[in-house]
Parts: sequence; C-alpha cells; structure tokens
Amino acid sequence: MTSVNLFWRRAKLPLAVSLASTLASPAFAVSFNIGEIEGSFDSSLSVGASWSTEKANKNLIGANNGGHGLSQTSDDGHLNFKRGETFSKIFKGIHDLELKYGDTGVFVRGKYWYDFELKDESREFKDISDSNRKEGAKSSGGQILDAFVYHNYSIADQPGSVRLGKQVVSWGESTFIGGGINAVNPIDVSAFRRPGAEVKEGLIPVNMFYVSQSLTDNLSAEAFYQLEWDQTVADNCGTFFSQPDVIADGCDSNLAVLAKQSSIASPAVRNALRQLGVTYGSPDEGVIVKRGPDRDARD
Repeated sequence: MTSVNLFWRRAKLPLAVSLASTLASPAFAVSFNIGEIEGSFDSSLSVGASWSTEKANKNLIGANNGGHGLSQTSDDGHLNFKRGETFSKIFKGIHDLELKYGDTGVFVRGKYWYDFELKDESREFKDISDSNRKEGAKSSGGQILDAFVYHNYSIADQPGSVRLGKQVVSWGESTFIGGGINAVNPIDVSAFRRPGAEVKEGLIPVNMFYVSQSLTDNLSAEAFYQLEWDQTVADNCGTFFSQPDVIADGCDSNLAVLAKQSSIASPAVRNALRQLGVTYGSPDEGVIVKRGPDRDARD
C-alpha cells in the first residue's frame, strides 16, 4: 500500500481581525472500520466574538449620512457598529470524513456557522439581510466544501496520487499577499473575517482533476485541470468589513451615487445616462445607478 502525505490534514492557521476572542475545542478524530473500509471523522468546534475598537472615520462616511465622504455607497459598515460594540458573535463547526479502501478513498469536508450578532440583532443604520446573498456571505448557513475521490499508486517505486471532484489546490498558502500561485482558489472572504478562522474554511473548492507524481527522491510534478469556475465571495453589505454596496451579490437594491445633478450641466450627458438606466434622486443626492448583472469569467 502506498503512503502519501495528505495535504488536507495540514496544521491550522488562525486569523485575528480587529479585537477578537475565540474559544475553540481541540480538534478530535474518531477512527472506525466497516469491514475492509477504513474510516475517520475529524471535528472542530469554536465560539468567538469580535469587537470594534475605533470610532468610525468621518472621511469614510458619506456627507448625506453625517460624514465628509463623497459617496455613501461604502459606509454602511461604519455606521452599523460603534466603538466597543461586537460585530460578530459566532458559533461554527467544521467536519472531515474520509473513507478508504486499500489505495482508493473518498474525502468530504463540510462546515456550518451561526452569527448571533448579525442574524438576531438589529442594526442602528441598516439591518443586515441574507436575501439573495451568496451562501458563504450569509449570517448563518452550512456548506459542503471538499468532496472528491482519490487513488494512490506507485510507478517504479515512486509514489503518485490522482484526485477528482471538488477540491483545493494548495500551491502556497499565503493569505496576506494576494496574486500568488494560490490565487487559483476562489476565496470566501467572509469566512476569513470570522473569529478563529482557518485556511481550509476560506478557500472555496471547485471541481477539478488533479495528479501528483514523484519523479525522483527529490523531484516531483503536479498538474490539474479545472472543470468549473467559481467566484470569490465578498462580505455582505452592512457588515463590519463590507465593501461598496454594489460589490456583494444580493445588494442590488443599493445605489451608487456619482455626482450632484448640478455638476452634470450637459443635456447630452444627461440623456446618455438616462439611456443607461440612470435615475435622479434629490438635487443634493445626485445621480444614481443601479447595479448591473455579473458576467462569469471565461477562458
């Protein structure tokens, strides 16, 4: 039987955001056998909270909302949470199941979470909604992450492995500096914001075929073919780390303020904007544009 180093069992990498406190139970595993099938079930549970430690910067708040900023499309998160308030109180769990028969096996990973602060508490400025949001951006939910079959083999005494299904290719695990080879994996940004976050929670598996083959004792080769594309999940609008309102899925009802009507003097420009679906708010609010549909990436 071939022995390989399983990448999905690597050590945890904690991530702290703002001032966070996390109480996590140590990961525990149960091993079992069903006839000749070897099985293992690993679990990790945690309870955590995060607090805002600074007052909102007035320059990041739109003028219509009492600040000095030029736009009010990215200030919901600053207005929803005051200094000293919790912006996350969460319970979450992640579980791994592996079944193995000889050199062939199946691996499944799932997670779930419930953020009591975001789900059950009302907000001073705008309540946070899960309607039409990506699953990972919701205040509570559950997801199947990895789900693949694998087979380990050897060629001329050199070990190899193939995998097919939803998985993550871990070619480097940098989460601080983007744009590296690890960028092939879409990211669940909201998962990384949660107290006690782990790398395996924030990288989104996609369907692909993967092969790894040792060539010599000191040289190996890896390759993969991605069968589908998935997008990065942005923070839900109104949450503490939320981006401009038009970025996250489901925030279509929010509007982007471009400029005051008085600054667009040309009738030709106004007519062109109307043809694009632009409408006008109050004279002081300005020209507003609804969020358009997304377009998926293609080769």
